[in-house]
Amino acid sequence: MNEQEQVELLTGRMATLTEHFNMIRDNVEKMEQEHPEFLFSYPQHLKEPPTYPHLETYKSKLEKLKYQIRTFSDHYVKLMDVYEVLKDKCKDK
Repeated sequence: MNEQEQVELLTGRMATLTEHFNMIRDNVEKMEQEHPEFLFSYPQHLKEPPTYPHLETYKSKLEKLKYQIRTFSDHYVKLMDVYEVLKDKCKDK
């Protein structure tokens, strides 16, 4: 697979991650509204897509995409953890 094909593949993967992230964020916000008693302290920045402070250090588009996906994936997993905790609390109620 050449670099252009990899860039296209990773661009698609980033779009899918973003779509899933937005869906989970919407679910978290809905649960927060429906069950304010379950609000707990977690970083509110998890509801926003991550920033990429070191993006300029990567020269090629492919390397930039790999960095963004790694960072986004870590961020997504943390938001997923919040979602799972809220979901369990709502289910147990």
